[in-house]
Amino acid sequence: MCSSTFYANLFELQNYNAFGWLFFPLGIWGLYTGHYSVAALGWLLCSFGGFTAWFTGGALSFSLAMYTMTWAPLWALVPSILKMSLHFYPLLQKGVLLEQLLSVAKGIGAVKGNKKFKRNSSLTDVINFVYFTLLYGQFFAVYLFMGNAFDIVFASMLILFGLNTLKIIRYADPGSIIMPVFTISIVLLINNFSYELLFSWLFLANPVPYFLDFADQKKSIALVPKRKPFRLTPLFEEIENFFSDVKSGERVLFCFENPKGEVGKIFDGYRAILEAGLYCASKKDFHLLPDWYLVFEYNVSDSVKSFWGRSTEDVINNAKEWSAEYIVYYTEDCDELDSLLESTRFELIQTLDWKQLQNIYKNELTVKRENLKWHLLKCK
Repeated sequence: MCSSTFYANLFELQNYNAFGWLFFPLGIWGLYTGHYSVAALGWLLCSFGGFTAWFTGGALSFSLAMYTMTWAPLWALVPSILKMSLHFYPLLQKGVLLEQLLSVAKGIGAVKGNKKFKRNSSLTDVINFVYFTLLYGQFFAVYLFMGNAFDIVFASMLILFGLNTLKIIRYADPGSIIMPVFTISIVLLINNFSYELLFSWLFLANPVPYFLDFADQKKSIALVPKRKPFRLTPLFEEIENFFSDVKSGERVLFCFENPKGEVGKIFDGYRAILEAGLYCASKKDFHLLPDWYLVFEYNVSDSVKSFWGRSTEDVINNAKEWSAEYIVYYTEDCDELDSLLESTRFELIQTLDWKQLQNIYKNELTVKRENLKWHLLKCK
C-alpha cells in the first residue's frame, strides 16, 4: 500500500478491469503451487471481471505449459474458455464469428490489416519501455542472482509488457499491464524471500510518478499528484439537462475533426468528457455517436461510413448519412458556430458552458480550452 504503483492504480489508472485483477492472484497462486483447479477458478472469476486479466492469465498458462511440456496449465483454462464462448454464441448463430474475431485481431495488432488508425511507437513509448525494462529487469536479475530458478511466468509477463508498451500488440492500457507484473513480483518475493530481494522489489513497486501515466499536464518526477474522490452527480445533472430535449431512441452526432490516422487525435483530445456524455446517453436510451465501438468498426472495416468533419458541408452530409436528429458542436471561440446557424439546416437548442463546471470541480476537471462550450443543435 506504500507504493506509487498501488496509488496510481487506486486513484487514476484502473477501470472496470479492476474486477478482473481482483481474482488474478488466485489464478497465479494456482499456477505456482500446481493447484490447477484453483487456477481454473481464478481464471473463471477473472473472465467475469474483464477481458484483459483473463487474456493475460491465459497467455501465462500457455507459456508455462510450453515451458514444462505439460497439459495441466492449459486444462486450467477450460472453464473460463467455455464461459467466454457464451459471449460469441450470438455471433456464431448469425454466421459472423470468424469475421468478428478477425476484426478484433486486426484491431489489437495481432493480425496485419488495412487499418485507418495505427498505434505506432513514439519516442515516449520507447523511453517508457527502456525505463520499465530496467526497473523490472533489476528485480529479475537479483532474483536469479540469489540462486533461484528461472521463472518462465515472470519472464513471459515481461515480454507481454514490452509488446504492449511498444504497441506491437496493444491489448491493455498502461495501468492494466503494470498490474500483472506487480502481482507476480509479489509472489516471487513471498516464495523466495530475502532482504536483498525485498530491497529490489521496493524499487519495482515504486516507479517514478512521471512514468505512471497520470493525466496531469505538468508531471512531477518525484511526487505523485494529489488525488481525492469527488462526486460526479453535478456533472451528470448538467449534461442530462443539456440533452433534455433528446428523446429515447433518437440519434445524436457529435462533430469531431478527422484524426487522419493518429490515434491520439481521436475525439480532438476531449475523450474523457465525451465519456460523461456517452454515459448520460445510455442512461436516457438515445444513441450518441461516435463512440469507441463505432471508431473500432470504422478502423477495421471499409463498409462503415465516415462521421468525421466540422465544416458546415461535412456536418450536413454526416447528419444526413447517419440519420441524426441532433448534432453536438463544440466551440472554443464564440464565432465558430455562426456558419452552421447561417446554413438554416440547424436550430440551436441548448448550450453547456464547461467553464462553469470547471469552477465547481476546481482541479478535478480539466479540459483543453478555457472557453469550451457544447452546443446542441436540432437538424431541420
